[in-house]
Amino acid sequence: MSIDLMTLDEVAECVRRTPCGLRYSLQRGDSDFARALRANQIRIGRRLYWRREWLEEYISRQEGQQAA
Repeated sequence: MSIDLMTLDEVAECVRRTPCGLRYSLQRGDSDFARALRANQIRIGRRLYWRREWLEEYISRQEGQQAA
């Protein structure tokens, strides 16, 4: 069983932010999105990764809340 992980660059592209902007949000941001990213990050060495499945679920929930 393998887990599909996304890098910071891939997450930034998915949420339409620059990698630098996403790094800044992770370090200093206090938004719900930044807190969720920090809580779900996987650190391997100095690299940060996120589960693709978690990010897709989070984005779809946020889109559902905005539509309501």
